[in-house]
Amino acid sequence: MKFSIVNVFAAAALLVASSEIDAQVYVRKVVSCGGTGQAGYTVAIDGETKLAVTDSLFQAIREGYLFSERASEVVDFIRGRISSGSYDDIFKADDFAAALTRDLRAVSNDAGFNVSIEPLGAGTAAPSCAASCPSTPAPENEFEIRKAGRLTGDIGYLEISGFTDSADIPGIVEGAMRFLSGIEAIIFDLRSSKGGSPSMAGHLAGYVMNPGAELHRLDEGGKRGSTRVAAISPPAGMSRPEIPVYVLTGPGSEPAAESFAYDLKHLGRAVVVGERTRGGGRFSTAVNFGFPRFNMIFELTTSRPVHPVTGSSWLGVGVDPDVEVPACDALAEAHKLALLRLAGQAADPAGKSALEWTGMAIRSEHGKIELSPEQLDEYAGTYGPRKILKKENALVYVREGNPADFKLVPLDRDLFGLEGIDIMRLRFERDAGGTITGLTAIRDNGDRDSSRKER
Repeated sequence: MKFSIVNVFAAAALLVASSEIDAQVYVRKVVSCGGTGQAGYTVAIDGETKLAVTDSLFQAIREGYLFSERASEVVDFIRGRISSGSYDDIFKADDFAAALTRDLRAVSNDAGFNVSIEPLGAGTAAPSCAASCPSTPAPENEFEIRKAGRLTGDIGYLEISGFTDSADIPGIVEGAMRFLSGIEAIIFDLRSSKGGSPSMAGHLAGYVMNPGAELHRLDEGGKRGSTRVAAISPPAGMSRPEIPVYVLTGPGSEPAAESFAYDLKHLGRAVVVGERTRGGGRFSTAVNFGFPRFNMIFELTTSRPVHPVTGSSWLGVGVDPDVEVPACDALAEAHKLALLRLAGQAADPAGKSALEWTGMAIRSEHGKIELSPEQLDEYAGTYGPRKILKKENALVYVREGNPADFKLVPLDRDLFGLEGIDIMRLRFERDAGGTITGLTAIRDNGDRDSSRKER
């Protein structure tokens, strides 16, 4: 599904009367699937109607296109295509719409242009849009908070399945944040967050930003200026502008989620963890022109977000993570980062040590870490008075003078615990080339003891 934020400019400015064919105009949001978003039927179109269609488009482009300095170039290009007879052999309205979409995008390099047709009455059956671009069924509670909870260390967690402008959203967000009251940090999981509206983003941001903080501006072109988009203040006493914030992203983070991640990242308010997003979406207006046998829906870019720090946005480029890890590992990584950050801020030495000890091994709480036979072989060896043995697809720790052997439990990359003992861990050291050169025994009181690997 294409993402479209409708920013309606005055419909009256787009009223058009072309030749002897009346084009009745109104503005609405249209979200189409794939291609030009054609309807399931097609109708014939003659030369006179083609001219009426293009005249309607030209007026809309002149009056509403964001990049007004390029409007004449776009219009002149299509006029040239008309004059050269490029559309003379097109006799179906949906084919004409597809050709116009292709040419408008080619001359402008702007995917926000889209022309589609809705026939009136009976027409010739054609493959449906849904059949040509099947989609995955929407998850339950789409456009809401799918999960809210507390992770080890009193870290708040919110999984956002999508963003919406529903009237229920302020209450939903407030309820989740009241549930998480007293947390020490928060993780927003946007890895599978669908499209939607920036309204919910403003409500979420309000709980971790100073009241009224600017997130970005919507540039609507020279004629219309810009609109300030700010964090929406939460109920009194619920704003937490001081707590650490982490945002998880990946290829499944769709435009409203990208906007939220980009805004908070570049305001210095959040650490983005995961994979780069796709940079999708467009900010467009859909204008409907009524003709005798069909309605034509014309979409064009009418605004764009501009960040107060970067002067740009995520559109077309995506959001780069501050900490790049596979999306599937992003939660574990953010959880670890949050715990270690809190440890760094802790004034109490005992509390600091406890947070560091927990953060070091938190990766294992988010799923069992499997090691291949080759990886097990890599760790096996003699390290001074210590030996790491490979037995039955596992690693075993042996220490000179100690009759007991301990199975090693993977906790993170190159970090292992001893099964049944939580007072010592082993971290394997590597050189610049990635070869294991030694190990360090780390105790919960902070003591460390290192041994070199024997060749």
